[in-house]
Amino acid sequence: MKILFLCGSLEPGRDGVGDYTRRLAIECQLLGQQVAIIAINEKILAASRINDMQQEGSHSVLTHRLSAKDSWGKRKAKTEEIISRFSPEIISFQYVSFSFHNKGIPYFLPRWMSEITGFQAKWHFMFHELWITESIGESLKDWLLSQIQKQIIKKLLNQVNSPLIHTSTLKYHTMLKKLGFRADILPIFSNLPKGRKSVLPHISDRNEKFIAVFFGHLHEVENFAEKIKTLSNVLENELNKQLEIIHIGANQHPKTLNWINQLPHPTFSLGFLTAQEAADIIYNADLGLSNYPVELVQKSGSIASILYNGLPVIVLSSVKSTTHLPEFKEVTVWDEGLDLQQFIDQKPDFSSKYDPRHTAQHLLEVFKSPQ
Repeated sequence: MKILFLCGSLEPGRDGVGDYTRRLAIECQLLGQQVAIIAINEKILAASRINDMQQEGSHSVLTHRLSAKDSWGKRKAKTEEIISRFSPEIISFQYVSFSFHNKGIPYFLPRWMSEITGFQAKWHFMFHELWITESIGESLKDWLLSQIQKQIIKKLLNQVNSPLIHTSTLKYHTMLKKLGFRADILPIFSNLPKGRKSVLPHISDRNEKFIAVFFGHLHEVENFAEKIKTLSNVLENELNKQLEIIHIGANQHPKTLNWINQLPHPTFSLGFLTAQEAADIIYNADLGLSNYPVELVQKSGSIASILYNGLPVIVLSSVKSTTHLPEFKEVTVWDEGLDLQQFIDQKPDFSSKYDPRHTAQHLLEVFKSPQ
């Protein structure tokens, strides 16, 4: 089977959807498929790179990276040429609005796409994100933006007959259903490889310490420091261990630095690491922590990376509703009544669900099944 993936950018480490697309494409390739990727909005490139090879670990994949400095008309012509030459059976569009427009309003995209739908390929859409909100809430501006984003997605899906549609969360699944489209959930997978046994930096008296790790961007939540302090007290009382925290990821946002500095426990912010370095840190820790919004846990590649490396994850977010949180034994919302010992000691067999090979196999089964 020939599969062509479309995304916004393939700049390694700077575009999460691009990293996801590259890993997924390579796994499909390793499973015997012919694959290629077109990135149609490369803001960082001065000129397009056609017939390029990108590396992921020890494997590589054919990519075509179209510079945003070219007009959309010129990029459309290049896309048509590549599609015609490759002749894919499936075109998989990896969608997140901000990949195609700085303000998240790619109003031109439905028409742009409609002019390249004359090919015989079956279209597949993977919605990594949808519109930003479902109600007016605190900001009329955000609500108006969401309505525009919603209409763009509706127009995109109406351009093709019977597209295959996936998304990453139960919340997004419900939103698409309300819009009138049937979607299935495609499991997210780790951004990182498997970690290796190693000594954690900055940690002394390892047997007396309990190491919790945050990976990626820290989202704003209420009473963040208080929740960490409560968790620490439980660890000391139940496990007789002292909590120490490691954060992996860029810390350029002032709020992130402020939260880290105010935590009442030793916290080591390691900044941006290579994928293998980050995986090694996580693999040798005791617990994953996240303050990601509860209803979007399923779409977090950072959380998937922690789980893939065998650590269960406690979500510290301010919980308004768990309606869209599936029943995961390996992920739970923080509660002082949690049996922490039992949660931590569970077998890490859940990690296989977050292997990119698992997602690729699932996707290929969908592509091969009669529609």
